Amino acid sequence: MLKTENDSKSLQYILFNTLYTKTVLLIIAFLIALILVYTIPIFAEERKMFFLSFTIVFAQVFNPIWYLQGLEDFKTSSVLNVVSKLSYVLLVFCFIKVADDYVYVNSILGLTALFFNLIGLIIIKKRYDFKLIYPSFNIIKKTLINDFSFSISQLFLSLRQLSPLFLASYFLVFILAGQYKFIEQIISFFRTFIQVYLKFFFPKLCYKIIISIQEAMLFWKKYRLLLLLGVVSVLILIYFSRNTLYVILMFP
Repeated sequence: MLKTENDSKSLQYILFNTLYTKTVLLIIAFLIALILVYTIPIFAEERKMFFLSFTIVFAQVFNPIWYLQGLEDFKTSSVLNVVSKLSYVLLVFCFIKVADDYVYVNSILGLTALFFNLIGLIIIKKRYDFKLIYPSFNIIKKTLINDFSFSISQLFLSLRQLSPLFLASYFLVFILAGQYKFIEQIISFFRTFIQVYLKFFFPKLCYKIIISIQEAMLFWKKYRLLLLLGVVSVLILIYFSRNTLYVILMFP
C-alpha cells in the first residue's frame, strides 16, 4: 500500500474492494451461524447470546486498522484500537450488573468496535477524499479466490485464539467463559500497546536514527505522550491487579 500512497484512486479501490469482499464473507458466515445455532444443542440453548455476539463479526467488516497500518499511520490505528478496548471495559462495568447480563457482554464489544471502526473509516474518507465505489462481483470473486489460502490460515489462527473460550464454555459455564473473555480483553488492551511499540514504533525509530538523529528526535517527541500513557496504564494495572481480578471474579 505504501507504493500507492500518493495514488488516491488505487487506495480507494483497495479499501472498497476489501470492504465489499468482507461483506460477502459476512453473509456466508451468518448463514453458517444460523445452521449451527439451530442444529447444535449447546448453541441453541444460548441462541440470544450467539446472535448478539455476531455484532463482533459485523464490526470486523468495517475494521480500518489494517488499512491505517498499511499506510504506516500507527498513531491513528493505535488510538482507535486502545480507545475502543478501553471503552468496552468501561461500558461492561457500567451496564453489566447481574450474572444473567453475560449475554450482552459480547454485543457491547461488537457495538463498541463498530462505532470506532466507522470513525476510522470516516477519518480515512476525509483524509483522502474518497468517493463511494462499487466493485463488480467478478472482482470480488477474483479477490476471494486469490486470497483463499490466506483466509484459511487466518481462520485457523482465529480458532486457535478462541479455543480457550470454547473450552471454558463447554466444560464450565457461560458465566465463567464471559469472565474469561472480559479478563482477556483487559490483557489485550495492553498487549496491543506492546505489539504496536515492538512491531512498528521501535523499528521505525531505529530506522530514523540511522538516517538522521534530528528526525528521530522529532519522531520520538511526536509519540512520547502516547507511550507514556501506555506505560502508566500498565503500571496502574499491575499495582491494582489483585483488586481488579477480585471485582471481575466476584461480579454480582
